[in-house]
Amino acid sequence: MPEELPDRLPPARTIEHDTVVQPDAQPVSEHRFAIQT
Repeated sequence: MPEELPDRLPPARTIEHDTVVQPDAQPVSEHRFAIQT
């Protein structure tokens, strides 16, 4: 059980960082595309 705790903490932080950058970059890209169209 002690191996699942440290193994799940690092991946959880990386997923949160990726999720914050993806949703922020997607709406911005779509907004720019809508203005150019």
